[in-house]
Amino acid sequence: TQMLIATDITGAIAPSGNANWQVAQFAVEQINQGGGILGRPIELYLEDTATTGLEPAKVLNPGFRRAESLNPEFVTGKDAAGAYLTSFPALSLEVGADGKLLPYRITAEVLALGRKKYDIFCAVCHGPVADGNGILKARSAIEGAQSMPTIANLQTLLYRSYPAGQLYDVVANGKNTMQPYGEYLSYEERWAVVAYLRALQVSQACPPELTPESVKAATK
Repeated sequence: TQMLIATDITGAIAPSGNANWQVAQFAVEQINQGGGILGRPIELYLEDTATTGLEPAKVLNPGFRRAESLNPEFVTGKDAAGAYLTSFPALSLEVGADGKLLPYRITAEVLALGRKKYDIFCAVCHGPVADGNGILKARSAIEGAQSMPTIANLQTLLYRSYPAGQLYDVVANGKNTMQPYGEYLSYEERWAVVAYLRALQVSQACPPELTPESVKAATK
């Protein structure tokens, strides 16, 4: 059984963090001397959050440490310099037979997953085509509210120009009055939502070079 203690053992609140670490070590020692948990000893690990800059809730998220070590860009949406990824990650979290990470590809299955999660978590506010006209805005109008200014129209140039990593960050951590959805969506699901949103943005303002000839002919 593995246990991770995420606390500051350096920096301004190091005394408190070190005390927490010592208490955890003592508690684990006592438990292990008594036979551990279901006969298995506890392996205790320490994460200095003052050094890594990782919030305890994030560090303790199941699978975070493994995924972070495999492919930090996929988990955080940022490159090694801390800048948002301009596009989607080059590599996934899947490991191939050669032990290397497989490429991340936007497939029909990924888009279907993104649509499913978008419809569940996003459409109620942002609307089915991401223009900010979700059912929450409609309900607000019926009940007499003046407006819902914090519901973003994701079809505007501002949000179209967001790097993919920034959209991922908003999905995971929230923005303004939008709550974070990181605890509800896996890393793969978050990227799938971003991929589906990009598809919605293209669908509402499709560049001429991407428009199928059959559509062009039908609109003449």
